[in-house]
Amino acid sequence: MLEDLNIYLFNLINHTLHNGPLDILMPIITKLANTEVLFLLVIISIIAGIIIKNENIRHIGILCLVGLILAMGVTFLLKHGIHEPRPYITLSDVNLLVKADDPYYSFPSGHSTRIFVIITILIFNIKSLFKNNTKLISLILGIIGVIILISRVYVGDHYPFDVIGGAILGTIIGLITNYYLKEYILNISDKILNYFKLIK
Repeated sequence: MLEDLNIYLFNLINHTLHNGPLDILMPIITKLANTEVLFLLVIISIIAGIIIKNENIRHIGILCLVGLILAMGVTFLLKHGIHEPRPYITLSDVNLLVKADDPYYSFPSGHSTRIFVIITILIFNIKSLFKNNTKLISLILGIIGVIILISRVYVGDHYPFDVIGGAILGTIIGLITNYYLKEYILNISDKILNYFKLIK
């Protein structure tokens, strides 16, 4: 029953919503959660935090960096442990609009896991970056995350349950990073940066 629902939802997004403008837009949106894009943004934020001497930006960037590394490790283990094939391998007539990073394994979605790690950490640290409109900014971040989830199904690379699982996993990793590892991560990173005289 769950498998039938997964396929039904996939066909709904990948076929029923299929149209020209979205065929152009969704492959662009889905790339926002590419590993290299997120790592580049996080590294830039850390460097910016160091240069402008903003501890909050630096710390959030470092937390996001560690969260991304954890996400990559966990998704790799789960993908190669579960061995779920991607939709275009098991289903016929899939509108595949991107080339898959890993042509074989689908669950959980790495893009979904990564983006929700970032979103979770940002949302729970939003007040250290912005004084006003934090709820609105958090809502916008959540909407961006959902759109990226939909894009992964729209481009034919994942089933809906893959992206939902990835979002849940990313949220959990983000929470663990922010609440249970935060003090340890920031203490270690500050000591390293201080050793190289990058911060005072």
